[in-house]
Amino acid sequence: MQQRNGKARSLVKGHFSPDLIQARQQSPTSMNEQGKVLGPERSARRRKQQTKQVAMEIHGATADNMRPAYEGLFSVINAAPLADLTNLVSKSPKVMTKVLPRLIRRRRKAFEDTDINFIRSVSVLYKGGIASKAKYRSIKKSLEIHQNPNCGGRRHIEFMQGVSMPGLLPYEKLQKRIENEISIGTLYDVRETLCAGMEEEEKVDGKYRDLLELLLRMAKFYFLVDKQRVECKLEWFGKEEGSFKVAIGGDGAPFGKDDQALAWLVSFLNVGKRISCRDENFLLFGANCAEDCLAARRYICMLGEQIIEIEKNTYSVVVDGIDKSVKFEFELLPNDMKYLAFIFGELPIGSTYVSPFADVHKNDLNHVQTGEFGTEPSCKWKPWKYSFRLKVAASVEKEKKKNANLKGDALRKKITPFIAKAKSRQEYKPLLGKIIDKAKKEPLYLKNNAWQHWHLCAMKYCLMKSNLADCATVLDVPPTSTFGRCTTIASRMKLKQQDWQKKKLKNGGWKERQKIRTLNIGSLERSLAFFVIIL
Repeated sequence: MQQRNGKARSLVKGHFSPDLIQARQQSPTSMNEQGKVLGPERSARRRKQQTKQVAMEIHGATADNMRPAYEGLFSVINAAPLADLTNLVSKSPKVMTKVLPRLIRRRRKAFEDTDINFIRSVSVLYKGGIASKAKYRSIKKSLEIHQNPNCGGRRHIEFMQGVSMPGLLPYEKLQKRIENEISIGTLYDVRETLCAGMEEEEKVDGKYRDLLELLLRMAKFYFLVDKQRVECKLEWFGKEEGSFKVAIGGDGAPFGKDDQALAWLVSFLNVGKRISCRDENFLLFGANCAEDCLAARRYICMLGEQIIEIEKNTYSVVVDGIDKSVKFEFELLPNDMKYLAFIFGELPIGSTYVSPFADVHKNDLNHVQTGEFGTEPSCKWKPWKYSFRLKVAASVEKEKKKNANLKGDALRKKITPFIAKAKSRQEYKPLLGKIIDKAKKEPLYLKNNAWQHWHLCAMKYCLMKSNLADCATVLDVPPTSTFGRCTTIASRMKLKQQDWQKKKLKNGGWKERQKIRTLNIGSLERSLAFFVIIL
């Protein structure tokens, strides 16, 4: 054995004999898919031993310290072409099932604490509206755990043996990082700043941000993002860069403890069509209160003062170390007509003069063909002038002081005719100031009114074509009658009608039942007309 090894190589030069080299070239070493050397086991073992021995001698390794030999061999392997290196690693079960999983687990654990995973987690939390704690945990769980079909239990999703998917940040850890690392500016408490002097049961909870601070943050953000956009860049509407057109508005919704919530949003019209995307609208105010509560009224008045001051001045923001001049112009109030009436300081929509935008009398609604709307002297209907609004509001205030002894409905019965006599709908000074001239009507109410009118006409026609003299209630209407077929087509309306009628029977008692039994066609028509209106 020693003689064969001595003949095979020269220990001084570290080279094998020419005969052995030629023999090995005729039968080169190769591995199978399991990482073992092909050929007889004895020959494979001898080749590995000879490679190990030579590496020990070249790199100075010993039996007790083989690391220099391994590092020397790996340096040679590491210099191999990428395709060959990939092939070698994939054929080693030990590397694939032991080494790589260990390395990837370390990287995965480090990745979960990186800013990239933090941004990924924040995106999941806020995408499409903020997710609740339970919803976020459910999404995190669905991305990491699946049902094991073999044992019926649950296990982590693995993209390779022993390596599970990188997880989102835990909810508590994410919230802490958001609080510590993402500055949204100063938050002001509604209860502390807007509820002074109010009864305890009238106080509401909520938060709001300073308008100027938010606008400056938004301007800086859009400057940075606009550099990365290839298309849909900011539009400056023919003015110099930094002239931002602001849209601001609020609305209420049934939500929260008292089934009421109010939010005010702000956005830039410079983003173009993206203005309709909720991701381009930023929360300015949010509270658990009604649209017209005292705290909301105080905030809107404060907002009006801030808007006047902001439009007067020019500001600067630092973007990539460069000062950029910015100016804000408030150009749009996209509120619905009900809330606009409150912001304008007007009576409700159903008053004598029905429109917050023009002096349209309710008697003119059926004669719209006889006049035009505009600012020309020949126009029948003209926009409300801001000076006229202030004049009427001042006179209404004096009238209220004259009738200080009256309260509630008694005062309303006195004030409402007084406003109508002044050919106005103005009750008090507009809360937002002159910016109300920038308001835009929301077509929702117009569409609702149009459909209400259409359904009312359809109802009347169907009642005229139906013989309902024997019907005591809506529930007794024959489905084959014209009216019955009409309500069958409008299945949702039919269900609401039936529910409405059942409540009247349940709550009305004996007198109400007798009244319903004696309904004639005219009273039935009026009841249904009223129902269409409340829809």
